[in-house]
Amino acid sequence: MSGRQDIRMTLQEQLAFLQEHRTISLCTLDKDGYPHVVAMNYLAQHDRIYMATYRKSQKVVNIRRNPKVALFLESGGFSRPRGLMIRGVCEIVEEPSEVLRIISALVQLEGDGLPPLSSQIEKARPDKRVVLKVKPHNFVSWDFRKLDKPVTQ
Repeated sequence: MSGRQDIRMTLQEQLAFLQEHRTISLCTLDKDGYPHVVAMNYLAQHDRIYMATYRKSQKVVNIRRNPKVALFLESGGFSRPRGLMIRGVCEIVEEPSEVLRIISALVQLEGDGLPPLSSQIEKARPDKRVVLKVKPHNFVSWDFRKLDKPVTQ
């Protein structure tokens, strides 16, 4: 086996990989066209990626100007990297009930160690928050564990 096809993840593997992790890198473009990359907690649900953020954040300003985004998720270290890059279009959801629904789901994913859910929701301030809803258009994936030996330089 050799070549790009050999390390590509199947759709099921990509979905499982998304469910294994909680933080993804979101890339938007600033006013000068430079990448703006930030780490975001996310929820993968119903063929969409959801993230919550402050409505006045730089990423929201960038998305209002250009809704094309990229998401990047990688793990596995140097010798057996696994990763996923998703390109898509981001919609900014401002409806307070939807913002609270997504924040609730994100808080529940975090699990133990956080204050009670009701306390987290009170702090969510849907008047100051929005949800970023990414509709994926293109996936690029890699899983070097599929090769017979570790990758070396």
